[in-house]
Amino acid sequence: MDQQRNLGLAYLEASRTATNSAYALTFRSRARENLLAVLAAGLNDGMAAAGCAELYWVEEPLRARKYAQQALDAQGLPANVRTACLMVLAYGHVQDRDFPAAIGPLEGMVRLRRFGDDWRLLGMSYLRANEPQKALAALQQAQAIRPFRPTIHAGLAETYRELGDARRADDHLERSRWLQSHRQD
Repeated sequence: MDQQRNLGLAYLEASRTATNSAYALTFRSRARENLLAVLAAGLNDGMAAAGCAELYWVEEPLRARKYAQQALDAQGLPANVRTACLMVLAYGHVQDRDFPAAIGPLEGMVRLRRFGDDWRLLGMSYLRANEPQKALAALQQAQAIRPFRPTIHAGLAETYRELGDARRADDHLERSRWLQSHRQD
């Protein structure tokens, strides 16, 4: 089982590199075959489950979420793998428009890495979950990380409008439009 697990993870890694792009589909298929066998044997292996979450993310998002949760439950994942699993869960919930469910994984992501878009998505999820004060704090953090991203300013505009501050809402909406028209990011 260890050999099959390691082979599956190696195929997955090989499928990600540009030099192997011609064989990426074959490597992904072999990775899936090996990693699924490991999980079918009943092993509680977080890395194997995380690999399956990655492999199914585009084709079968619900199945990917199941594997991502299984990986997170296994504990002991490296931070980058944990973040990837949280991202599968969060983005799945956002796609389903289940913003309250997306908040937990997004909060986990922002604790593990400093990405403006993670903070922006967290802020917008708070806003959609009717928590505008938390949305404002998250979007301000996103702005501190990526001050020239138009979508962050658009989110701030929407949040300030929700909070009843029309002047700040208009200011951020104007910034968003200017940044967009000047192709800033």
